[in-house]
Amino acid sequence: LEWIAYHRLIGFDNIVIFANDCEDGGDTLLESLDAAGIVKYYDNSAVTEDLPRDPQNRAYRRAFAMDHVRESDWILVIDADEFFNIHAGEGTLDDLFAATGPADIISGTWCVFGNSGIIDGTGDLVTETFLRCAPKDVQVSFRHFGLKSLFRPRPVHRLGIHRPFLKSDYKRAEAPLIWLNGSGQNVTEVYRTKGWSASLDTKGYDLCQINHYMIKSNALFLMKRYRGTANSKDQDRVNIDYYANFNSNHTEDKSLHRWSSRIRTKISQIMQAHPDVAAAHDHCVAFFRTKITTLVADLKATDPEVTATLLSQEAVDTQIATDQAWLAKAYLKAAKVRAKLALRPTEPVLMPISPPDAPPDHRGGARMAFRSAPFTPSQRLLPCG
Repeated sequence: LEWIAYHRLIGFDNIVIFANDCEDGGDTLLESLDAAGIVKYYDNSAVTEDLPRDPQNRAYRRAFAMDHVRESDWILVIDADEFFNIHAGEGTLDDLFAATGPADIISGTWCVFGNSGIIDGTGDLVTETFLRCAPKDVQVSFRHFGLKSLFRPRPVHRLGIHRPFLKSDYKRAEAPLIWLNGSGQNVTEVYRTKGWSASLDTKGYDLCQINHYMIKSNALFLMKRYRGTANSKDQDRVNIDYYANFNSNHTEDKSLHRWSSRIRTKISQIMQAHPDVAAAHDHCVAFFRTKITTLVADLKATDPEVTATLLSQEAVDTQIATDQAWLAKAYLKAAKVRAKLALRPTEPVLMPISPPDAPPDHRGGARMAFRSAPFTPSQRLLPCG
C-alpha cells in the first residue's frame, strides 16, 4: 500500500500489478484493490509455451500486449521494492518533465539501500525506516548503478527490466531519440542499443533516482530469500552473498522522508474507504510475521554462521562501521587521484575502488508504471509485476 500510495501521490494514475503463486494472501489484497479501482491486477502464475518462464519477463510480455499499456504516454517499469524518487521541484512527475524538457526516455540510477542496522522491523514505512544506502559519487560496484527507465512507448519494441528495447528504426544513430539520465544529461548514444547500468560518467541523481530497498530489515530479507528470484534460472541467487553485496549502509539519504505524512494519509484513506482492502492487508502482514518467525527458528537450527551474520546486532553494527570506513578510504583515495591529475572537484575519478576482502561480486527486482503526457494532466498509468 505504501508503494501504491506514494506513486499515486507523485502523479501516476494507473497502476498495473502482476503477481504469481501467492501464498501470503497478496492475491486477495490485489483483487480487492482492483475491485476498488485503485490498481489493475493480473495473475501471472500460468506459464505458456509462447511466454518466458521467469515471472518477471512473462509479466512484461503480457503487459506490453495490452492496449491500455501501449497507449500510455509514459511507462515506468519498477519492482515493489523500488520507489521513483524525484528531486526536481516538489517531487512530482510534472516537476520532472518541466525540468528535463523534451525527452523520450529518462533513466534514473539506483540508490541501493541496506538494512540501516535493523534486524526485526516488519511494519513501518519502508521509505522512512531505511535511510542508510550506498554512495552516489563512488561506485561500490557496477551493479549498484543499475538503471530503471521512464519512457514513451512509441519507439519501444519490448519491455526490459532496466531499460526499454527499441524498435530497429530507433537503433540507428540518425533516428530522432532523446534519452536522458537522472540529471537530465543526454546519454542517447550510450544506451541506444544496449546497456542496463550506469558508470561514473553516465550516472545521474540531480533530478531523479530509484530508491532500491533490496534488503530492508534482516527479517524481511529472510522472507525475500524464502520467496526466491523472479528473473533468474539460479533460484538460490538471493543468498548470503547477495546480502553481503547489497546490504549497503555507507551513507544516508532521507530525501523521501518529505512524503511520509502524505503517504500515511493516503494509506489511511484507502483502508478506511475499502474495509476489504484493509482486512486483506492485515492478513498479509500477519502472514509475514508468522512466516518470519518460522524462518528465524529454522535458520537458528540449521545455519549458525548465517544466523550470526543476520541476527546478531553486533554483527549488523559492525557491518555499518565497515561500510563507513570503506567509504572514507574511497574518498581519500579519490582525492589523491584528483589532486595528482589536477581534476576539478566535480570531475569523476574513473577508477575501480573495492575493499580487498570483498566477497565475489553478485551486486546487481516485476513492477511497472505508466503515466501520461508530461505537460498536460491526462491519464497516468503505473503497471507493476
